[in-house]
Amino acid sequence: LGPHQLMSFFRGQIQSWMELCSSGKSGSFFYYTQNGKYMLKTISLEEFNFFRSLLPNYYQHVRNHPDTLITRIYGLHKIIFFRKRLKRPKKIFFVIMNNVFTTKFEIHRRYDLKGSMLGREVKGETEHTVALKDVNFVNLKEKIYLDDITKDRFLEQVKKDCKFFEENNIIDYSLLVGIHYLEKREQRLSVSGSQYAEYHPPPAYQPISPFRSQSFGGGGGSSGYFSYFQSDSGGLKSKKEGVLYFMGIIDILTHYNTRKRAEHCWKSLWYNDKMSCIPPIPYSKRFQTFLINSLAQIISNLIM
Repeated sequence: LGPHQLMSFFRGQIQSWMELCSSGKSGSFFYYTQNGKYMLKTISLEEFNFFRSLLPNYYQHVRNHPDTLITRIYGLHKIIFFRKRLKRPKKIFFVIMNNVFTTKFEIHRRYDLKGSMLGREVKGETEHTVALKDVNFVNLKEKIYLDDITKDRFLEQVKKDCKFFEENNIIDYSLLVGIHYLEKREQRLSVSGSQYAEYHPPPAYQPISPFRSQSFGGGGGSSGYFSYFQSDSGGLKSKKEGVLYFMGIIDILTHYNTRKRAEHCWKSLWYNDKMSCIPPIPYSKRFQTFLINSLAQIISNLIM
């Protein structure tokens, strides 16, 4: 995205974008490119200043860990509008990032998992495009099925990413999980009479070796590195037949600052550590524990 495209976008020429209004507490707006590969998210001034200070550490972490589950942020921007009818200039802050669900497969179920059970439930019947939360995950007895090698790599990478969050005083992040059920796709295609009812990965996401190259950040090799966790048609193959997972850690711009410390002290009088706003290290441990328990077989020795 160049400056001209961004200015045209904010002036209302959004015919090439799809808008999805956030229903979350942040009040952010999300915009997706037509191919679904990138998304624009508006952020607050506080988040803008925090990520600007975090950039060197963030860049180094992603460079050193090309298989990181942390969402890739490609741009941090501020646009100032000067208009006669406005008493003061209007400022818009936003980031450009990858879409965790960049795939031609339909996401049949999605979860937003923080490891907290307090207020983390979507009630009633919802569309499959709505992300369910931690309480729903537990109540539905959902599990993530990975083979032993992938399971170890997943938990080890989560541990490294959480160490980054601890060192930079970040909280309130979550693991976004999308699930594609091949059986549902086959049923839909069979009903429509399609001759392509069997499994055909889309050309853009043919399975590749997870060790193909590691060129992210200029480390050499070819320019087409795919994360290990995108090595199966853009996602990660489940140990259960006919299931694909698409996963990434999102919402990484909440800094545990003085205001958050005060919020924690106030809420802890009622909720102890069940709430989302707790210090970075306890948050990290709770997050990792929840993910370990979400796997089909529990491995507890990776959390020190």
